[in-house]
Amino acid sequence: MTCIVGIKTPTGVLIGGDTQGSSGWDSRERQDAKVFRLGTKRRLAVGFTSSYRMGQILRFHLTPPEIHPDCDEYGWAVGDFVPAAREVLKTHGYVKIENSREQSGTFLLAVRGRLFQVHDDLQVAEHAAPFDACGCGENYAIGAFHVLEGAKMAPRRKAQIALEAAARFSNGVGGRFMFAETTT
Repeated sequence: MTCIVGIKTPTGVLIGGDTQGSSGWDSRERQDAKVFRLGTKRRLAVGFTSSYRMGQILRFHLTPPEIHPDCDEYGWAVGDFVPAAREVLKTHGYVKIENSREQSGTFLLAVRGRLFQVHDDLQVAEHAAPFDACGCGENYAIGAFHVLEGAKMAPRRKAQIALEAAARFSNGVGGRFMFAETTT
């Protein structure tokens, strides 16, 4: 239960998320962020839903493969990042196998100036809109982004409004909002 949002900026991608941890009708605000940068060069950011354990594994155990300056970000995400993420998730006991199909969780992945959604079957989606969202507040955030698409305001303000809409209408979204940004 959460809402993670992503929006392209003139210099990269901004990912934001709430800080509420939910289980059924119970919720608590957490200190550990659902959004973070990976690596030291500000080229990668992740915002996760599904499980804090998955996010902890990605944040503290995954060493992202190198991104070459001339590589295609989509090809890198599918061919390099996902296999590395899959392996580290399996190593740390997070991948579920049912009927010979692996399943993990869902997260947004920002690679330089591109925004991807990695689904629970580890497929990589790049949507046509310059924004995306995942989690139980996804539809509210996407609706807010759509309404704000032509508005002359900073991408961070649009992301803030999208998260506020999700928190207002979904009981699985709440707490403070945190952000991580990539650069191209």
